[in-house]
Amino acid sequence: MENKNAKFWQKKDKQKEPKPSGGGRRSHIPFRLNFLFFIIFGLFIALIVQLGYLQIVNGENITKQLKEFSVVKVSGSSPRGVIYDATGKPLVENQADPAITFTRGNKMTGADLRSLAEKLNELIDLPIPDKLKDEKLGKRDKIDFWLADEDNFQKAYNRLSKDDKAEIAKDSSKEYNLVVAKVKDDEIQFDDKTLQATAIFTTMNSATALNTVYIKNRDVTDEELAVVAERSADLPGISTGTDWSRKYTEENGSIRSILGTVSTTGLQKEDAEAYLAKGYARNDRVGTSYLEKQYEDVLQGTKSQSEITLDRNGNISSQKQVFDGEKATI
Repeated sequence: MENKNAKFWQKKDKQKEPKPSGGGRRSHIPFRLNFLFFIIFGLFIALIVQLGYLQIVNGENITKQLKEFSVVKVSGSSPRGVIYDATGKPLVENQADPAITFTRGNKMTGADLRSLAEKLNELIDLPIPDKLKDEKLGKRDKIDFWLADEDNFQKAYNRLSKDDKAEIAKDSSKEYNLVVAKVKDDEIQFDDKTLQATAIFTTMNSATALNTVYIKNRDVTDEELAVVAERSADLPGISTGTDWSRKYTEENGSIRSILGTVSTTGLQKEDAEAYLAKGYARNDRVGTSYLEKQYEDVLQGTKSQSEITLDRNGNISSQKQVFDGEKATI
C-alpha cells in the first residue's frame, strides 16, 4: 500500500513540473533577429549618410570631375593673319569656305572609320585624289581601307605562314605589316565609288584622337551641308564648319612671289618636328616661303578652342566652339 501511495505522489509531482518550452535554442531566436535587424538598420543609416555626403557636401567636386572626364577642350586652327601694305591696303587676306570636318573619338577603330566613311560617301561628292588613281602611290591607302573590314583582315591573316606567326609571337607590332603583305592586288581593284570612300577613310585615319581634319573644304554645296547636319546623329565626329584659303589681290600680282605661299595639307615633312615642338598640330597650315614663312609665328595667331563631349564609349556626342581664336596682322 505504501509503495502504491509513493508512486501516486511521484506521478503528481511530475505532472506539476513545468514542461520544457522547446529548449534553450528557441529562447535565443528573438535576440538574433533583433541583432540582425539592428545591423541592417545601421547599414541603411550609413548608406543615407554617405549619399548625403556625396550629394550635398561633395556634389560640386564630383560634378566637376565627371565634366572633366566627359568634356575635353581641344585647340583648332584659326584664320591666318592678313598682310597689309604701307597704306593699309590688304595684300593678302582670307576667304571663308564652307567645310565638312571630322573629329576623331578616343576609341575609334579602323572598322568604325570605314563604316563612317561609307555612310558619309552616300551624302557628299568628293573628287578622287590623284594619289589613289596611281596604282603604286595609292596602293597602301587601298589596302588599309580593305583591311578595315574585319572579315577581310581575317582572310588575309589566315594566309600567314607558321614563320610569320612565330615572328608575331616575338613582336606583335609586326602583325599588321605582315598581314598587309598578304593582300592580293585583285582585292584592291576598286570602282570610283569605293575610291571616294577610301579617300574619306584615309583622311579620317590620318587624324589623331580628338584632332579635327577637313573631309571636304572646297566646292561644298548647300545641299551637302544640309544633309550632313541633318544626319549628324548617325555620323559621330562629323560636323559642318568653315575653312579658309588665302586670297591675293589682283593688283598686287607683281609682288605675289614675295608674299610667299601657305601649305594646303598641314605641316610639311621637313619642318614637321620643329613646328610640333612649338605646339603645332600636324594638320596646321603654315607658311612655306618668303613673307608667309618668315612671319609664321605672327600670322598663325591664337588658336580657337572647342569643347568636345564624349559618350561612355569615347565617341564624340557633341562639339561646341567656345573661342573663335584671334588672327594677327603685319
